[in-house]
Amino acid sequence: MRIFIIGAGRIGKAIEKLLGDYEPAMWDVDESCLEKSVDCSVEMAHADLIFLCAPTSVHADLAQKIASTAKPDAYVVSIAKGLSEDGQTVPEILHEYLDADRVGVLCGPMMSEEIMKGKPSFSLIASHNARLAKDVQKVFAKSNLTVNPSKDIHGVAWLSVLKNVYATLMGAMEALDLGCNMRGFMMTEIARETRDLLGLLSCDPDTWFSAAGIGDLVCTTSSPFSRNRTYGESLVTGADAKQGEGAIAISFLKERLAGKFSDFKLLVAMDELMSNPKRAKKIFEEMI
Repeated sequence: MRIFIIGAGRIGKAIEKLLGDYEPAMWDVDESCLEKSVDCSVEMAHADLIFLCAPTSVHADLAQKIASTAKPDAYVVSIAKGLSEDGQTVPEILHEYLDADRVGVLCGPMMSEEIMKGKPSFSLIASHNARLAKDVQKVFAKSNLTVNPSKDIHGVAWLSVLKNVYATLMGAMEALDLGCNMRGFMMTEIARETRDLLGLLSCDPDTWFSAAGIGDLVCTTSSPFSRNRTYGESLVTGADAKQGEGAIAISFLKERLAGKFSDFKLLVAMDELMSNPKRAKKIFEEMI
């Protein structure tokens, strides 16, 4: 199988390491990130499996290029976690340009820093196409990434968005040093809220009980490598930190959920935290 990876950032390099036996080609808009220069169009035209390890913001452009350049039976699997600039999830973007049976998303506790150290990682490959899922499982079979299949592609995509929102909120809580009891309360509320949100978004609530659900949330809220947790901490401490996907997603969730948004007190708390971080401690007190 010929594999092409688009995006040579941390997760792209991690996927390249996991798939080393296949000698995947890699391309990035920044050629300085590459060990070997390749022609994107040529590699795309010959690939059987294309991994999108680039930001969600460029997925529409990439999907259009794939639609016009790649083989009609080539699979496209995105690793991106987040929403586009107009609030679309990854499968919503890709399905506009590519047949749904060609598209999958790979999500779960897959911290690139740990993958590069050879530590075990876990994920769901979500797609409407069971054969795509089976082929993705096969290419990772000899690696340290355990891959399980799911048909709930939209649920898995939304979980990757929601966990970033909640990780930001948890980061703020940890920075306030509110303790283990509060952490337990927060995780309980996150679990309840997430299941309810999946149902409201026409997804399978049981997808929460998976590597892409509970697994990815625990990883993102506890890992020192988590950009969203770090950003949440910075809202309290005032430290300089790059804004995470969770902070960007909250306004789109508010719009998508409309009148139902106020039913989810953690999302409301996150929205207020973004607007007025100086009230952080009071926001958590009011949550109880």
